[in-house]
Amino acid sequence: MSKNSGLFRSPVKQTKLSQFELCKMESLSKLQEIAPDTGEIFT
Repeated sequence: MSKNSGLFRSPVKQTKLSQFELCKMESLSKLQEIAPDTGEIFT
């Protein structure tokens, strides 16, 4: 049981991180679209 839970937890964390990264990329792209000049500051 413990091994299975560990295996399931890893991908779940990865998906959360990927979703968080996607949100950050989307916010950065939106900021760049609104003000491309300030895009360099965020990256």
